[in-house]
Amino acid sequence: MTKLFEMRHEGNNLDEWEGQVSNDISVSSAAALASSSYGLAVKVDDTTINYLYSGTLDPASNSGIWRIRFYFDPNTLTMSNTTRVYLVYPFGSGVRKGIVALRYASGSYNLYIAAVNDAGGLIIGSDVEITDAEHYVEIEIKRATTNVASNGYMKMWVDGSLKSTVADVDNYDALPSLNLIAIGAIYKDANVSGTFYLDEVVMTNTGDTIGPVPISGSLTIGPVPISGSLTQTLGAVSISSTGTLLVAGQTDATLGAVTLSATAELGASEIVGQLDVTLGAVGISSTGVLSIAGQLDALLGAVALSTTGALLAQGELDAALGAVGISSTGVLPLAGALDAVIGALTLEATGSSGALTLAELDIVLDAVGLSATGALILSGETDVTIGDIAAEITGGVLVAGQTDVTLDGLSLSSNAIAAAAGALDAVFGDVGISSTGVLLLRAELTATMGSITLDATGTLPVAGSLDVTLDAILLEAVGSPPAIAIIALTLAARSLSMSVEQRDTLISVVKRPINLTPEDR
Repeated sequence: MTKLFEMRHEGNNLDEWEGQVSNDISVSSAAALASSSYGLAVKVDDTTINYLYSGTLDPASNSGIWRIRFYFDPNTLTMSNTTRVYLVYPFGSGVRKGIVALRYASGSYNLYIAAVNDAGGLIIGSDVEITDAEHYVEIEIKRATTNVASNGYMKMWVDGSLKSTVADVDNYDALPSLNLIAIGAIYKDANVSGTFYLDEVVMTNTGDTIGPVPISGSLTIGPVPISGSLTQTLGAVSISSTGTLLVAGQTDATLGAVTLSATAELGASEIVGQLDVTLGAVGISSTGVLSIAGQLDALLGAVALSTTGALLAQGELDAALGAVGISSTGVLPLAGALDAVIGALTLEATGSSGALTLAELDIVLDAVGLSATGALILSGETDVTIGDIAAEITGGVLVAGQTDVTLDGLSLSSNAIAAAAGALDAVFGDVGISSTGVLLLRAELTATMGSITLDATGTLPVAGSLDVTLDAILLEAVGSPPAIAIIALTLAARSLSMSVEQRDTLISVVKRPINLTPEDR
């Protein structure tokens, strides 16, 4: 689009125009239209013509099609019925080639256009009613294709809508070119008075739409109140004054990838592609995953998930998270190979063959069970090791290092010494130690302490050259029980001082009683 002329009057002067006929046109801020700063104020108080004209194009424009756009406001111009004012003339070779005029009829302002044909006559279009307010007007003039064709035309748009067309015009000879434009009160009837406004004049040599003046800077539009039962309708969708969205017929409403059907249902089939739905910090993906951003807590019915990771269930609701389920009765079932960690307690999926509660239930971890009574139960081939002490499933107790073992009143030290507390007897297989210090042997068992052996029959053999001294009696290693007995018999009764316990011991050594007279005793 090539602009032939553009007059905006923002310099607060008439310098953009070549000349003026009469002096009743001035630049005024009151006449500024299209959000500009200044416009033309055209005063009408008599029948004298009053207009501005542009410079002459050299060479003239011979494109065969032209457009002119301008802004106009009647500004309560006083007009009698059917009176007229000619507002715009396009000129070529000093002759007008069309007219845009204002007419007052039946109490209303009207705009109309008139095309010029080769015979110099005017072909007038129909009236287009306008309000007493600002409007932008755009006309298009088209030359016929040949001197015998009648396909020229003139059209008018008001505020962007085509309102009038004068077609089938034989204007080939009348429109060889255009080179000038005039604007104002180029002609006016009597009984017209007042001041009207003109502004933002543009002329081009193509058929492209010029359109309204672009809005620059910031534009503030206040709310539009809807009163009564007024509704806004866009196609099949209506928004009522109460805020209700109505969808007529079977029409669905689509916002992006989400479709809201006419039945007001939003289902999975109405979401196109893999779109996720996000409401604030909460997102629901198309696969059904719920994600929470920030410090937001999630509440779904009776179940609350806090930002700290705690899951709170109200009522009798069961919660299931993947392979872990928490029932309303407090049972924690594990599926698959999942381990459960609660505080310092770990339950492995391979070792939780029973349930754990805080009542009287036993705890079973694989082959080891701890009953509510305190008993430790072993099954299978499992041994129990606590520190340096190991309890085998065969019944053996192993002590590692220098650790002592104490079982109630009996202590077994790491150096093999057994100590019994109180009146407790200690029994180790065939050997018994009473709480009074007596050593008891099973029939066939012998006891060896160093080089002295005491067998179950009562024999006391002495190995090597060891001498045995029992109080005042000396038994030499070279002696034998018979010799000892003879020596004992030949001793003078009074010279032998022996207690009853010593005699009993001596008898046990020689394996037969010593016959002493009462006097010897």
